[in-house]
Amino acid sequence: MSRSDFPSSDIYFTHRLKTSIAIGKSLNDLEWESLDDQPVKLVILFAVKESDKTTTHLKMLSQVAVTLADDDVLKGLLESEEPYQIVDLLTKQSV
Repeated sequence: MSRSDFPSSDIYFTHRLKTSIAIGKSLNDLEWESLDDQPVKLVILFAVKESDKTTTHLKMLSQVAVTLADDDVLKGLLESEEPYQIVDLLTKQSV
C-alpha cells in the first residue's frame, strides 16, 4: 500500500516498537458510523503492545478524549495543514 492509494488523504505512519497513536486526516469527508451521523475528517488509531493492553491504552484513550473535548484543540486539528502542527497541539495539551 502506498500514499497513492489514498490520494485525498494525508497519511503518516512511523514504525514503532512501543504503544503509539496514529492520526489520519482526510481532505474529504469520510462516511463513518457516528453518534451524530456526520462524516468525519480525523481518524485516530491506537497501536497497543500486548503488554500495554490492560492499562496504558486506557490512559491514552482517556487523555485523547479529554483533549478532543476542548473545542479550540479540535478546531486546530481540523485546520492544521502539517503533521507537526497536530503533534504540537497534542503535545501542548498533555503537559
